[in-house]
Amino acid sequence: MLLTLITLIALLIALYATPIRASLLFMGSVLVLIGGEVITVDDFLAGFANKQIVTIFLLVMVSIGLKRWVGEELLTRVFKREASPRNFLWQMMATVGSLSAVLNNTPIVAFAIPMVRDWCRDTGHSPSRFLMPLAYITTLGGMITVVGTSTNLVLNGLIMDHGQPGLSFTHFLYPGLAVFLIGMLYLYTIGYRLLPQQSAQVTDMAATAQQYIIETRVKTNASIAGQTVEEAGLRHLKDMFLVELVRGDTVITPVSPREVIQAGDTLFFAGNTDAIYDLIKKDNGIVLPDQHAITEKQHFHFAEAVVPVNSTLDGKQVKDTNFRNIFNASIVAIRQRDGVRITEGIGHTVLHSGDVLLLLSAAPNTRRHGDLLFLSQKDRAIPPMPSGWMAKVGGVAGILLLMGGISGVLDLFIAAILSIMVLYATNLVNYKEIKESIDLDMLILLVASLAIGTAILNAGLGDTLSDLLLGWMHGLPILASVAALFATTVLLTSIITNVAAVAMMFPVALAMSEQLSVPAAPFFVTIAFGASCAFLTPISYQTNLMVMGPGNYTFRDYFRVGLPLTLVYGSVVMTVVALMFGI
Repeated sequence: MLLTLITLIALLIALYATPIRASLLFMGSVLVLIGGEVITVDDFLAGFANKQIVTIFLLVMVSIGLKRWVGEELLTRVFKREASPRNFLWQMMATVGSLSAVLNNTPIVAFAIPMVRDWCRDTGHSPSRFLMPLAYITTLGGMITVVGTSTNLVLNGLIMDHGQPGLSFTHFLYPGLAVFLIGMLYLYTIGYRLLPQQSAQVTDMAATAQQYIIETRVKTNASIAGQTVEEAGLRHLKDMFLVELVRGDTVITPVSPREVIQAGDTLFFAGNTDAIYDLIKKDNGIVLPDQHAITEKQHFHFAEAVVPVNSTLDGKQVKDTNFRNIFNASIVAIRQRDGVRITEGIGHTVLHSGDVLLLLSAAPNTRRHGDLLFLSQKDRAIPPMPSGWMAKVGGVAGILLLMGGISGVLDLFIAAILSIMVLYATNLVNYKEIKESIDLDMLILLVASLAIGTAILNAGLGDTLSDLLLGWMHGLPILASVAALFATTVLLTSIITNVAAVAMMFPVALAMSEQLSVPAAPFFVTIAFGASCAFLTPISYQTNLMVMGPGNYTFRDYFRVGLPLTLVYGSVVMTVVALMFGI
């Protein structure tokens, strides 16, 4: 028990305080527990054959085809320019929240972020009023069904592996619908007022706060060398602003319109991706880092990506990351989450989780999911949308099969396999996409989380933690113990992954139900919803972090909006659990 406890504490500290990838930390913890004979190698390997974990990967493959079938066309109808801000917010939340009940949250948010930003730019509204609700509503919508989030499937796998009846469709539907609808109402009313109100059309300085800082260089034979800033046409740029000039050891800011540009100068601009693209196309001698090798191919490719929590890039200088070889791309601009302006050049910039990078390449490597989350890409060859009656039949059949699995009419594992076969036969998904959807990091994290949950059970740590919680709640109603379990899970999920929170709290929930001699279902439902109550910090869930840079949010913004939502969410869950199970 002592070894297991020390291993868990070390894991929690490492997850929170180090940039080491989460999957490696979990795998290291599992090796320690195997070495200490808390679990066996067979206990670990059993996770790879776990039906629920395999189902998670099957559903990711299904979501690729269904997203292509319903995604762009459906969301385009939502992002209408004539909609008022409140109507747009309501329609956006209703649409993406509903989609997140059957599709993976992360690609929905990645797909919707550029659409929200474009709508805000065209209508003059601030993205900060809409992007946090986008992240939160996908989390809320994901709790409506067992497939809405991988956390629910992992929990069901743990339950059935230990001889307990699995949670059913209704166990998620009733509380899930309740938190989704009440959460959406909160975000539409109180949450909307608490969100930061950053005007999108104020002064140049305020506008550039949400833009990239781009490093450029003046070539030796540049046509603008010897000209003033105003003569070179850099005074009144569209959607771009010259913020700083570096010449040797001299930093010039603000840059006067009469400042003479010299060859070798480094110019820092604030601007958006379209303005950057226009700037580098001009034959004026201004170039981006590593641009020469890319322009030889006569093709520019822009991609935006955010550095997630536990990325191996976190805490490193760009020059020490071997970035170009790993991702086949160069960083041309960085928007740091703390708003600090880059003055030493991109190579010397230290990356942190939450930073948004603008990448330039001919064809970036987007498969390193653990190190970068890609938000949007420009000038990319997107597979054509399948059309005709076969695509429609395939999409409808795929949805119906998936819904059959969710509702329990079909076994979810079989429903997912049949859905993939139909989507593949109707060209809504291809072999390459299926192969690329397999995320090794995710697989290791899921399997290792199950092994750690087994270790907590084997060591008796679950019983000990249960005794501790029940001791605090002694003499109080069962609902008080359930509420304590919920609060503990929320605290845990705020600092580590929600899957890991479920794996660690499952033994505690099981022990509490046995010691109180009551059915385990209310305790299992509680930790499922507690693990997805990830609204207090940007690092509690990856979709929160994805919108942090584009929305120009701070940690304080998440806490201000997320704390009332957490309290409302928790109250709703406790009320529905009490009514469903009569406790």
